[in-house]
Amino acid sequence: MGMKKTTKKRVEPQQPEERGPAKAKRPRPAPSKRGAAAPDPQRGSAWPWRSLAVGVGIALAAVLVVSGFDLASSGDSRAPAPSPPRPPPPADAVALLEGLAVGDEAADFKVLSLSVPSDTEMARSVAVVVERRDGVGFTVWVTAAGTYPWRPPRSSRKYALFHSLPYPEGTSLEEDAVNGVLDAIVARVARTEDQVARPSVL
Repeated sequence: MGMKKTTKKRVEPQQPEERGPAKAKRPRPAPSKRGAAAPDPQRGSAWPWRSLAVGVGIALAAVLVVSGFDLASSGDSRAPAPSPPRPPPPADAVALLEGLAVGDEAADFKVLSLSVPSDTEMARSVAVVVERRDGVGFTVWVTAAGTYPWRPPRSSRKYALFHSLPYPEGTSLEEDAVNGVLDAIVARVARTEDQVARPSVL
């Protein structure tokens, strides 16, 4: 009886699984802070610049507050500068007005002042301020004829008279009341203009 030849399969030895040392631990990634951006090495840290900007803003706000307080305080305590007084008319101008003086009456009005206006308002004239008993008044300007291109409401042969709007602001005067004052003053000028030389202020 013949014997069967059996062949055994060759079993390769099993290779052990490659593992690292048992005690070795894998390095853990460093924990990252939520919301914190990594600094850009080219830009540098942003915190010093932010701190500087905040500091400058606080200082500027403090300066503005202090300046506003100073302005408000000085504005409350400071009174408006008074207007410089007008010089009175010279003697030759008073002579042209036939000696008109403060306290004299012109129609229903009383003369409050006589003066020479500054160069900014009706220059080269004599200003006569008149006022009624109720406190309503106006100004009459006496000038040499031809000084201004406007047509004067009253004039003599050599001189012209103009007048302002009534005061206080918002009040009104009857035309007859204004004309009465103009007539009274121009009558004085008409009586003296041939006897008195032209005043130096006109």
